[in-house]
Amino acid sequence: MTGVHIALPLLTALIGHGPAPAALDVLHVSEGGPAWVYTNRGLARALDAGDFAYVGASSWGGAPTPLAAAFDGHHVLVCADGAGYATTDAGCEFHRIVDLEAVAVAAAGDGVWVLEGDARLHHWDGVDLGLRVRVADTRVDSLVVDGDVVWVAGARPRPVLVRWDGSLSERPLRLPSAEEVQRASLRKAVGPTLYLAGPTVEGMSLWRSGDAGDSWELVLQAQTSIHGPAPLCGGWAAVVDGRLTGVPGALPSCELDAWADRRLTCLGENDGLVHACHLRRLIRLPGGEELFQFSDMRGLVDGCPGDPDARVMAELDWLDASVDAGLAVEAGGPVPPQDEDLAVAGGAPPGNAGFSEDGGGCACGTLKWGIPWSARR
Repeated sequence: MTGVHIALPLLTALIGHGPAPAALDVLHVSEGGPAWVYTNRGLARALDAGDFAYVGASSWGGAPTPLAAAFDGHHVLVCADGAGYATTDAGCEFHRIVDLEAVAVAAAGDGVWVLEGDARLHHWDGVDLGLRVRVADTRVDSLVVDGDVVWVAGARPRPVLVRWDGSLSERPLRLPSAEEVQRASLRKAVGPTLYLAGPTVEGMSLWRSGDAGDSWELVLQAQTSIHGPAPLCGGWAAVVDGRLTGVPGALPSCELDAWADRRLTCLGENDGLVHACHLRRLIRLPGGEELFQFSDMRGLVDGCPGDPDARVMAELDWLDASVDAGLAVEAGGPVPPQDEDLAVAGGAPPGNAGFSEDGGGCACGTLKWGIPWSARR
């Protein structure tokens, strides 16, 4: 990698650009808290100390907001720009494993389901990504997984709803909407109850079916956005145009008025953990306890990635995100490995707890950032 190739992205990173880093979702939960957090500037992986390591977008080609799913603390699949990238060592190394045009991914059990727009359904078990079935002869938009059942929906050119559990069951998707639905976004499936959202020329709508898609009812409408729904306090809630709202016919038992003046920008549930995004932080509902914010990030894990050029790009990712997050992190080096598997996979040199000329960093006292050594030569 030449000095010019390094200096240009470094200068851009130092100036700062792009959206402010913010949490958007929880990909996996471990011991009651987020193990993987999806952000608009990469992924965050929980460490034993309670903080997080950073995994930048250069690991999967640079897409800032790809499709991503994790089924444990080590296995993550990312789909972006016509390809699938996988890690089996907690984000230390990502490898391009397959070409595919994914429109949706979902973790379930010990694997990840991947849906392509042409209705091909794949499954990744942490080793291989294999085609299981083509679920329809039309374009599709989304999938959700409920145990051993995979649901797939598409709005255009032909509205369709498919149930697959080893055998296919397809039916027309008939939503009670006066306007054409542009995209069918399945949100949740619990037994015969399905939630599906979709945009029309009038805004965003959320529908519910209690009979596995045979009939639907409109439950919520928004001008711009609906996040969720998610199970909450014995009922269901959604974020409608930024406001936490109970779903009619399944209202939560807890009081939601305390959230009336707080704008939320995401809502989800993973393994019983209900989370929302507020002021770029990830919080737990209904109490509002903080689960994650970007200042919890402690940079890259030492020795990850192992390839020197990939490491430089990863450090630039972190520098860029750190500047845009407004972090005042003292230079002190990358995060040490958290377990033997990660140390072996990443090739982390023993005892290297801080930046050095060999490890790739500096004590940049003026900037207080860990600028890669190779970028300063």
